[in-house]
Amino acid sequence: MTKKIRLSILASALIFGASAFAAELDTATNPAYLNLQLGYSFSLPAQMDVSSSPAIGGGFWDPSPQGYDSRVGSTAIYGLGFGYYVNPLISLELNYTDRPNYSYSKFQSQTSSTSAKTRDFDLESQDVMLNSVYHLAAIATGLKPFINVGIGAARNTVSNFHSVSATTPGYVFSMMNNNTVTSFAAQAGVGLDFDATSRLAFKVGYQFFYGGEFKSNDYVVDDPDNLHPIPPNPAPGGTVVPSWTGIILANEVYAGLTYLL
Repeated sequence: MTKKIRLSILASALIFGASAFAAELDTATNPAYLNLQLGYSFSLPAQMDVSSSPAIGGGFWDPSPQGYDSRVGSTAIYGLGFGYYVNPLISLELNYTDRPNYSYSKFQSQTSSTSAKTRDFDLESQDVMLNSVYHLAAIATGLKPFINVGIGAARNTVSNFHSVSATTPGYVFSMMNNNTVTSFAAQAGVGLDFDATSRLAFKVGYQFFYGGEFKSNDYVVDDPDNLHPIPPNPAPGGTVVPSWTGIILANEVYAGLTYLL
């Protein structure tokens, strides 16, 4: 018996064995529910836009053989929401989700005009979304696939923006204060619900997340406590520079629970 066949048999046994102890959610009596979610977000390249700045090729942000585009790492997902079953097949949810620990880090090697360095910043995305969930026919007692689609708004904050010299130990430069923008956000995915009791269900799923645009500050400081300048009187010790922009794109997996109220 091949390994693939053994794994298929084991997966089938787990699914149908679990269904023997499952119940059906009583959504007709209790259509409103709370939704909790934990997961992990794996970012895709952020389509960093620094080249649109006239500073590239002779200005503040110097050209680099490695360029500026990169992923923004990965982060845990924490979600909380309220939902309502419109009918047994469709529910609507209003969810808040936090992705607190994205992180950008890009090494740029030495050129004829600049020294080697690493560019760094942290990124948090908080969103509120309206999700439409389509509950498909059960594949076993209490086991139901679902499809979810959501749109909303994300609050994306770039923080701890700085560069670190690769040739001078401890030398940090090009620091910028935090900057937050609000952007359109959306997600779509699939998953599986397991009805544990008439009021409690567990779920696992995958979704693609579009978190919209994020944007750095546009003022480099020598002291992170400096405030953004008020033209035409910039704060001392700083330089007005073009902002960096990017887009949050991510593949995500999660687990959660639904509790009927």
